[in-house]
Amino acid sequence: TRITENVQIKARVVGNDLGGNIYNYIAVDDGTSGLIINIAQGGLWAYLPVGQEILVELKDLYIGPYNNQPQIGTPYTYTNRNTGTTYTYPSRMSRTIWQEHFKIIGNADPATATPIEIDMSRLSDTDYMNGLVGRLIVAVSREINGSSSFVVRTSTYADFAATVMPQGKVDITGVLTRYNSYWQLVMRTSDDIKQAE
Repeated sequence: TRITENVQIKARVVGNDLGGNIYNYIAVDDGTSGLIINIAQGGLWAYLPVGQEILVELKDLYIGPYNNQPQIGTPYTYTNRNTGTTYTYPSRMSRTIWQEHFKIIGNADPATATPIEIDMSRLSDTDYMNGLVGRLIVAVSREINGSSSFVVRTSTYADFAATVMPQGKVDITGVLTRYNSYWQLVMRTSDDIKQAE
């Protein structure tokens, strides 16, 4: 849906592409909810570090889901070759468009990007989980055994892709995203996984 009203959001960056696991988007949080903003640009971390407050003018941008993940961007349309079905969803906006729609406020303060501890017993509570999508969360004292609905997502292109994970219980921080019926914890850097105390 194209945003036609003069609406702005003021939020802090909680996730960027510093570690190579997040690609062409930032995650922001205004203190009440999170949002993914798609930008066709690498090196976003250089001017949008974690903890940087920004003001985003939403007019003429698009909001909607990509595989159930709410996001902001510009429209992308494709047709599934197998079914012939056409889909349109918000995808990466050009750097030029992005430069026209945001403003940096003050200096970055990484301490303001505080993760919310997720209640793992509520993974099947869709309202609870939808309220955390796009936000910085932490799963505390978890053993990664695989789950049919909750996964830790890392890219083979991440700077830490070949790093051996700690054994046993760990604390994992990252941006919560959604891909269809899967909840994904997207780590930002190798510092997002630590041995639980």
